[in-house]
Amino acid sequence: MIWQDNIEERFIPTNGINMHTILIGDRAPLVMLHGFPYFWYAWKDLIPLIKNKFKLKISDLRSYKLSDKRKDVENYRVDILIEDIIDLIRQ
Repeated sequence: MIWQDNIEERFIPTNGINMHTILIGDRAPLVMLHGFPYFWYAWKDLIPLIKNKFKLKISDLRSYKLSDKRKDVENYRVDILIEDIIDLIRQ
């Protein structure tokens, strides 16, 4: 895929974990979140259509694919997952 040449791949420290994140583009930021049971690559078909309009920030959410995983179920409360996204946006 053509857009794969322009990927910046980073691990962004977020709310006590490292979130595997793909950055594409250089315009206004757009954070894209995958659903269950996917990971960032779920957006592969949309990326070519919008990559020139935004700076895409596409992460693997907590415990998905290459992002950090935690064993304790307490680390998956909704308030913690929300804070992951807030921190990701702030970065």
